[in-house]
Amino acid sequence: RAGHDIYMDTRVRLNGGYAASVRQVRVLGAGQVNVENGTLMTDSLTVKTGGTLSLKNVQAGVHVKTLRLESGSTLSWDRGKVEINGGVFDKADLGLNLGVLADTSALVLMNGAMARVPGVTTVGSQPTGRGKIVVSGLNSNYSTGKLNVGLIGEGVIMLSGGGSVSTGLNGWPGPQTTLGQFGVLSGEGTVQGTLESRGRVKPGSPTGTLVVTGTYRQLPLNSPLPAGVLEIEYADAVSGQYDRLQVAGSTNLAGVLQVVTIPASNPSDPVESRAAPVLVAPDRDGPGHAVGTA
Repeated sequence: RAGHDIYMDTRVRLNGGYAASVRQVRVLGAGQVNVENGTLMTDSLTVKTGGTLSLKNVQAGVHVKTLRLESGSTLSWDRGKVEINGGVFDKADLGLNLGVLADTSALVLMNGAMARVPGVTTVGSQPTGRGKIVVSGLNSNYSTGKLNVGLIGEGVIMLSGGGSVSTGLNGWPGPQTTLGQFGVLSGEGTVQGTLESRGRVKPGSPTGTLVVTGTYRQLPLNSPLPAGVLEIEYADAVSGQYDRLQVAGSTNLAGVLQVVTIPASNPSDPVESRAAPVLVAPDRDGPGHAVGTA
């Protein structure tokens, strides 16, 4: 009930398309919260050691300010969406797998929300799986040891409004975000650390800047694995209507540059807008080293 606290050591099932709104939920011991076809809305959801939170349906939703999964708790996330609004997602045990089944499992961080997941985060963890992480808003951040996106199944990272992802949490070696052949990174925001891509990198929403604070390596075709793709949307250079990938470290370019033209609002003279610095990096190397303007 709205405005109440719930402490449970038994099994509770939310189904039938209903929404349950409470102030605080604590799942104790052998307690289970199974969200199948409905939405759980609460300020704080804590799953204690031995407790279980499960999302089993594409219509399942958990909308919270703070979600804490203590050591020894279980998160069974086959489908559905977890939305963290302005608070914290804290997972004590190592790792997080999103995208186990064909329907999408999505984590949304918004309005300054922060996630801390030690170990490896895998988005698209099964061949038929689809996983997504959305980080929206200034100061919203997803932090993990290592981030694998689309290596096995479909994986998507969407950044907007200055959101960021970062790796190397708790001293994890070789901080790195890796896009596999089924992975997509898109939007306006920051990737903190190294980015290696055999997937598709799409700055902007629809146009804008994607920042990489470490090195950027785009991999070449290595049959049967495809080459990485940098997709740039371009409308007009003078008015700044184009995508930009800004890399603080060295850049090794191979693979494909795909330029997509889109309509410009108040376009400048076409002669003046033929070139735009779509890749900004202090050091470029590799077969695609000449790729820098559109």
